Amino acid sequence: MKNTENSHLRVRALTEGAIFVALAFVLSFVKLFELPNGGSLTPAMFPILFYALRWGLGRGLAAGFVFGLLQLIFDGAYAWGWQSMLLDYLLAFTPLGLAGLFKGKAWGIFPGTFIGCLGRFLVHHISGITIYKIIEPTSVPGFGTYDNPHLYSLVYNGSYMIPNMLLAMILAAVLGLDGAKLNRQYTAVRDSFVTGAAGDHGYSIWGELNTRANNAANILTTARSEAGVKAEYITGAQNALDAFAQTLEG
Repeated sequence: MKNTENSHLRVRALTEGAIFVALAFVLSFVKLFELPNGGSLTPAMFPILFYALRWGLGRGLAAGFVFGLLQLIFDGAYAWGWQSMLLDYLLAFTPLGLAGLFKGKAWGIFPGTFIGCLGRFLVHHISGITIYKIIEPTSVPGFGTYDNPHLYSLVYNGSYMIPNMLLAMILAAVLGLDGAKLNRQYTAVRDSFVTGAAGDHGYSIWGELNTRANNAANILTTARSEAGVKAEYITGAQNALDAFAQTLEG
């Protein structure tokens, strides 16, 4: 029974993870503004933060990593060499999973969002003072000109990370997300399989999840087509999601 329970939970975590990573990917095309050297305001971080809050630290970090991989594949034009690929994409989005530290906490989405965004900001800041280190006075649109690499990186990365953090918090407030409630739902499903009380209803939950996953895949394909994404990129995204599945199952 214990193995059955763990198997069902892995399936559910994998299904939700695929849905939320795909949703984050689609939302990354919704850019409210974009800076000249990378960095933009989008609602894309929110699904990753929400997933981490629901499933915890480990799976949240894995989701953030896969999302960063997708960003590298589709938005890697801003990368300056392999160091930038590592810092500004793979490592930068992984800390969003730190929101999982507040799994089960009432309204944990708010401190979780702060910690996750702070982690991402710190990685971008390190990249800014090493890889993108300025050697002459450089302007930040709307914030003036700077000749100190540390101050420049602080202002540049803060100019889009703070709005991104606030946007994620606003979305959480509008949706009324309560981490404690999410944890109770998670526990109820888990216990139903432990006690055998779920019966056919329990298996119908997984059937519904599979249906939703298929619907999400169809929506994602349509969104990619409308966004003008090339067909060959779809294969790359699917490979990234398969890697996510192997990570969770491991």
